Amino acid sequence: MPDAPTLTVSGMDSVGLTEMPVLMPDAPTLTVSGMDSVGLTEMPVLMPDAPTLTVSGMDSVGLTEMPSSSIPKPIVQTRKPLAPAIESDDEYSDIPVSAMRKVIAKRLTESKSSIPYLYASANCQMDKLIKLRKQFKKNGVHLSVNDFIIKAASIALQTVPEVNSVWSNNGPRPSPTVDISIAVAIDNGLITPIVHGANNLNLEEISERVKSLAGRAREGKLKTDEFQGGSFW
Repeated sequence: MPDAPTLTVSGMDSVGLTEMPVLMPDAPTLTVSGMDSVGLTEMPVLMPDAPTLTVSGMDSVGLTEMPSSSIPKPIVQTRKPLAPAIESDDEYSDIPVSAMRKVIAKRLTESKSSIPYLYASANCQMDKLIKLRKQFKKNGVHLSVNDFIIKAASIALQTVPEVNSVWSNNGPRPSPTVDISIAVAIDNGLITPIVHGANNLNLEEISERVKSLAGRAREGKLKTDEFQGGSFW
């Protein structure tokens, strides 16, 4: 406190307030000339080599000898630290990827990221097809609805060859053959074996080809060219 008033305490000479290291809890109130009454605990004054001070109700004590335990410590509020992230001790291992799975992942990524595509849908009346299928079944030929769809798609692609195309770096490339990829569920996901030359196969041949491809797909015995290179999915 610059230009502080002078304080007179019993047993001491006058001393400037700026020289007093007074820090006492529950200290009595003293009166300073030119100032209102103030408690000693409110005076943030520090002075080495201080003289002995006598205060009413207390023994003489050197101000520099006061134990630190008698000095009130400021209350500091701190935030509680955030709980650390829980680290799992569970071990993990990478699952080896087969050549087939690598191809599937690559083709699926390309089909959405680098190849133009669109979705089309149509409503079809299937009553006559179901009736025809029953007739085949009576004659010992077991056909699925999917077999009929493959045959119908192959005829449509042959009729409109622009649709029977694959995408290359230079743009669409018409395919000379109608190779239809079909979806087969396997233990590790989905694979699309190819019915090559579907437009040249009859319904019974398509059915046999699909059953053979699906069976070998589930056994993991497909050759690379049997699930790569289709012109229509």
